[in-house]
This record gives sequence, C-alpha cells and structure tokens, in this order.
Amino acid sequence: MDMQLMKNFKFTEKLTFSVGANAYNILNHPNFHNPDAVGGDSTFGDITSTVGIPASPYGSFVGAAAAPRILQLTGRIVF
Repeated sequence: MDMQLMKNFKFTEKLTFSVGANAYNILNHPNFHNPDAVGGDSTFGDITSTVGIPASPYGSFVGAAAAPRILQLTGRIVF
C-alpha cells in the first residue's frame, strides 16, 4: 500500500509551491516465499523464509515486490 500527502502554497496567481511526502509499502508487512514443495521433506507445505530485500528501491521485478518501507520528500514549483 502506497500513500502520498501534498500541501500547495499559492504565492501569486501564477506561482504555486507544493511540498509533500510519498511512502511506499507503508504497512511494511513481510513477503513470504512459496511453501516447500518437496514431497518427502518434513517441512513439506511449510513456509520457512521471507523474500529477500531487492537491490532496487522499485521492487524486485522478478517475483514479488519486496521492498522495505521507503519514504520520499517532494517539492515542486509550478509557474
């Protein structure tokens, strides 16, 4: 779940400044691997680990998006 909060400040009729924050994966819940699929194992059907943290802040692109909570500050000038 992602979230964005923005506040606009109007200085003149044609100049607006916006400041805000973006939060990605705001709930920061764990992403689990698939269950063990080897039929003879004692852990058959159990989930024994979580998906590792990807090298990219935008997710892993191969499988589940497992990025941790990321906060980003934003500023924008519109004229």
